[in-house]
Amino acid sequence: MKYFKGLFLVSLVALLSVLFRTDVFALDSACTQEEQVRLRQLANATQISYEFYKDTTDDTVGFTVQISSFTPDFYIYNKKDGTYFEYNGNSTVSNSSFAPGLTYQLPFYASDSGACKGYLILTKVVSLPNYNPYSEDPLCKGIETYELCKKFTPIRITSYTDFQQRVKQYISSLKEPTKETPKPTPVKTKTIWEMIWDFTAAYYMFFLAIVIVGATTGIVVIEVKKRRSIL
Repeated sequence: MKYFKGLFLVSLVALLSVLFRTDVFALDSACTQEEQVRLRQLANATQISYEFYKDTTDDTVGFTVQISSFTPDFYIYNKKDGTYFEYNGNSTVSNSSFAPGLTYQLPFYASDSGACKGYLILTKVVSLPNYNPYSEDPLCKGIETYELCKKFTPIRITSYTDFQQRVKQYISSLKEPTKETPKPTPVKTKTIWEMIWDFTAAYYMFFLAIVIVGATTGIVVIEVKKRRSIL
C-alpha cells in the first residue's frame, strides 16, 4: 500500500511539473519578439515631467512626477524605493512621493493581463533638482540671481550659518568701489602749418647756426674781394 502511495505522489509531482512547464512554454511563446518591440515603443513614447510643491502647513517639500501617454500595457515599479505607477483610466498618471535632489529609476514592466506578464520592458531615469530652503531668506532680497539665493541650486549648503556668511561676503563684494579704467586721450590731427611750426621749433638752433655760418662766410668773401680790388 505504501508503495502505491509513493508511486502516486511521484506521478502527481511529475504531472504538475509537466503542466507547469507547458504553461511557461505557452507564456513564452505568446510573448513574441514583435510583442516586446511593441511594448518598448509604447514605453518609449511616454513623457516624464515634474512639478515642485511646498506644503504651507508643515513646510514639507517635494516633487510630483507626471508620466503622460501611459497605457494599460505596462506599469512602473521600483522594488528598492517603492516607486509605483499604474494605469488609472487616464493617459497621464502622477505620484507625489519624490524628494528633491535625488535621481530615480523607473522600471517599466509588462502588465499581468498581457502576454509578457512581468517582462522588464525598459528603465527610464528622472533627476530632480536640489531645493534651496534659504532662497526666500531676507538676505537674498535684491540678489535673487546669486547662486546661493536661487530656488534650485546644485550647491550644497551645510547650515544657515554657512549660508549667512557666504551671502554677506557676496554682498560686501558688491559694495567695494570698482576702479575706473582710464579713458584714452584722443589723438588730435595736426594741420600742415602746425606740423611745419613744430618742426621749426624743434630744430631752430640748427637753422640759426646755418644762418650765422652762412652770413659770416659771405662777409669774409666780400672783404677778401675788396682787398684784392685795392691791390
